[in-house]
Amino acid sequence: MMKYLGWLLGIREVESIDDIQVSLAAPWATSGGFWVVAGCIALMIASLWFYAKRQSRGSLGARLALGVCRGLLLATLLVTLADPILRLNVTHSEKPLLYLVFDGTDSMAIEDELTDNERSELANNVGWKADSADAAPTRSDLVRSLVSKDQQNLILRLQQEKQLRLEAFLFDGHTTSRLRKLTTEGTAAGVIDPKKLADQLTTEGQVTALGAALYDTGEQFGASNLAGVVMFSDFAHNSGLAPLGGEASGRSPAARVGVPIYTVGIGAPEAIDLAVDLQTDPKMKKAERTNVLVKLRQSGLNGRQVTVRVTARPLRSASGFESVEPIVVGQRQLTLDSAIAAADFPFTPTQSGPFEFTAEVDPQPGEIVTENNRASREVNIIDDYLRLMYVANEPDWEWRFIKEVFHRDKLVGMKGFRTYLASSDPQVRESNVLFLPTLTPSRGEFFANDVIFLGDMPRAAISDRFGEMLK
Repeated sequence: MMKYLGWLLGIREVESIDDIQVSLAAPWATSGGFWVVAGCIALMIASLWFYAKRQSRGSLGARLALGVCRGLLLATLLVTLADPILRLNVTHSEKPLLYLVFDGTDSMAIEDELTDNERSELANNVGWKADSADAAPTRSDLVRSLVSKDQQNLILRLQQEKQLRLEAFLFDGHTTSRLRKLTTEGTAAGVIDPKKLADQLTTEGQVTALGAALYDTGEQFGASNLAGVVMFSDFAHNSGLAPLGGEASGRSPAARVGVPIYTVGIGAPEAIDLAVDLQTDPKMKKAERTNVLVKLRQSGLNGRQVTVRVTARPLRSASGFESVEPIVVGQRQLTLDSAIAAADFPFTPTQSGPFEFTAEVDPQPGEIVTENNRASREVNIIDDYLRLMYVANEPDWEWRFIKEVFHRDKLVGMKGFRTYLASSDPQVRESNVLFLPTLTPSRGEFFANDVIFLGDMPRAAISDRFGEMLK
């Protein structure tokens, strides 16, 4: 009875209804229910009198029945106008919530080499069936088979036998791992259709940032009743904060989740992989020495020696280029004695223009994914200096700090930093080369700027022409 009443009121898993209170919220009825009850009785009497005395067609019994129906209808309308409120004190049990987090990065598309015994075990454990004798499943194929198999299905057992509410997430992304919820339309909240879930498992992510994925897991809404997290991944962490690494607060991303995390590993226990990361300044100055930083992230290659090559290729052939062939920035041998190895390559540009810097290493024996053995980045080499325009109302401390910083910067210097101060004296603007005489110079001068800092400015000091050119 309690469950039926809870279902009728939209409350799930009702164990008991401890208290029921009815009140009226309409101002004229708040003093008590006497006038509401009196009004209902009066409407019922009036309806019966109307049909008994004022109507002559039909028998007396039929007219009285019609009077009762109309009286009930009018009484219901009066009670509705009184704005009744029903208060219930209900005890109900909420099913524990379990998150299923799936790896959606490109490493899950790797086809691991399997022995005959491993193929037989996979067929028994995850229900995978090969289309041919030589077919090898990807890691994501194994996960799809596990969640969608017909016999002893994991999803159905968690929902039916363990009485858990399930929510599924996939983490992917190009620069970091972002968590996104997987939906199964046509199912109730907390219930997952295994077949629909398997269809949404993709491998489009570029990096496996397990720390970022766990951080997002702890930030999900509705996690107050979270009982645990099950994570399906090859755990080839290669970007961002480590899942067990400490933050500034001293807590790791795994600890921030606050519930047990159950890991389901897919693929080789230790994948052989070498990834290259290239870091350069977005702009370099001709004839000024700079450094190109190359970082190597590796797993399964401890003690191996690799050769790192860095080149710079002009993106267009222009006057002043002696050759369009790539320029060798440097080549160095590194010994991989830790998870991350770094090397600095000094470089002094002799040409200006857009260049593509590339760092690469040769594929290593046993590597399956070799696309990340090469990294590129576009850099603009200038033969002049960067032009910065700082627009502000007054020379505040922020303005002073920015000015001093860029006066010392080799890409900007004294010639590159110019400012317009609305409160400055017009004579100072004309005589001091640091100051711009007007906020709206010619279009050629305005668009020669590379960067514009817009500080605190009153709206009246900003002209429409400046706003359009800035846009």
